[in-house]
Amino acid sequence: MATNSHDYLRKAKLYRQDYEYFNYKDIHKRAEDNQKLYYKTAAQEFYAEAQADVKERNYKQAAENFRKAHKVYLPLSNYKDSAKLADIYEKKWRTIEAENQYQQAQTIVRKAKHLSEYREAASLFSAASEVYSSYGNSYKNATKLADVYARKGQVQIFVRGNSYVADHIRSALQKKLCEFCKQCQCG
Repeated sequence: MATNSHDYLRKAKLYRQDYEYFNYKDIHKRAEDNQKLYYKTAAQEFYAEAQADVKERNYKQAAENFRKAHKVYLPLSNYKDSAKLADIYEKKWRTIEAENQYQQAQTIVRKAKHLSEYREAASLFSAASEVYSSYGNSYKNATKLADVYARKGQVQIFVRGNSYVADHIRSALQKKLCEFCKQCQCG
């Protein structure tokens, strides 16, 4: 007796394998029926898990489970409002995540005294923008702030000497966080 989606899937596979070897009248129908029962029970299971995730405020997992319910049932039709709810909770978790990273970056910027702290803030602003990027615009002004604090966190190295020495140093230290200002024959 099948009790969950995995049982129905297993039965459908067995019936499909059997009708290659045995010519029972209803074996093909039984395979199809069990496949449909698999789609239905799997969608119900994912949907129930998603609803539980919403109650626990785990919106990322809820979106994923609503999407799984939608995808598994798609051969038959749309499963309830699973696609719509997947989109709603996808945006909700991304907004919350972007806001958390944005606020962490703002906190770091307010207390920042070292270049590394500005770089960390830039990374968090960038992450906030990235997590929200599927909705078009940057989250608040996170992309702009990421650029501002990335520049503010750059290490500047001034090199005196001929261009051969400067070029050699520049090639040895090719990192994004270093900005090179070429000053020839100063002082």
